[in-house]
Amino acid sequence: MKEREQIHIVPAAPGWFAVYYCHDDGDDGPPGLFVQEAVIAWRIETRHGVDKYGNDEFTSSTICIGSSGDTDDMWGYQRPDGKVEEVLSGAVFNSLLEATTSANADAVRFKAARAAKPQDKGE
Repeated sequence: MKEREQIHIVPAAPGWFAVYYCHDDGDDGPPGLFVQEAVIAWRIETRHGVDKYGNDEFTSSTICIGSSGDTDDMWGYQRPDGKVEEVLSGAVFNSLLEATTSANADAVRFKAARAAKPQDKGE
């Protein structure tokens, strides 16, 4: 059986924002800051197929749509209650400031670890 896909667009309730982490890789720049974009809708993609044993398989994903289009490169989203949730880890922060502080600390640790690694000079 051929895989089928259904796509539904659902208007977003007011107060949802996609959150992007912008960082400066320069040594003198700040570790990062967040930029928000209003979520105007949610795209829900559902796929139905059958595995090699004949069992039904369903997968579903939800993608935010902002005024500039899909927000597939976002760091997280801010909910109407003001809390911020990181997409990859699922960590929830009480505010954008708390999320920024955490992300900047992660960026500083990553930068320090990268600097501590011996560089391969191709010799």
